[in-house]
Amino acid sequence: MLEKKFFTSLSLFTAGLSLVVMLLQLAIANLIFPHTWFLLAYFFAITLLSHFIMLKATKSKEPIDTYNATMGSTALRLFLGLVIVITYIYVFKKHTFNFAITFFVLYALFTTFEIRSLLKKIKKEG
Repeated sequence: MLEKKFFTSLSLFTAGLSLVVMLLQLAIANLIFPHTWFLLAYFFAITLLSHFIMLKATKSKEPIDTYNATMGSTALRLFLGLVIVITYIYVFKKHTFNFAITFFVLYALFTTFEIRSLLKKIKKEG
C-alpha cells in the first residue's frame, strides 16, 4: 500500500513539475535547459530507487541498517549526480550554466520530496 501511495504521489509531483517546466519554456524559452525532460525522468527514477532502498532498510530489525541505507542512497544520488554534471559539462559546451542550475534545482526539489515522504512514514510508524 505504501509503495503504491508513494509512487502515486511521486508521479503527481513529477507531473506538476513537468507542467511548470512546460509553462516556463513557453514563457522564457532561453532560460530553461532544453532537455529538462530527461532530468525529470532521471530524478523520478533515482527517487523511486532510493525510496525502495530505504523501504527495505526500515523493515530490518537493526537500526544501523536504516542508517547505512540512508547514507548509501545519499552517496549513490550524489555520485550519480556528480557524474552526470561533469559528463555533460565535459561533453557538451553549450547550455552548461542552464543545465547546472536546472539540475541542482530539480535535485533539491526531489530530495526535499523524498525526505518529507520518509519523515511521514517514520512519524506514522513511531
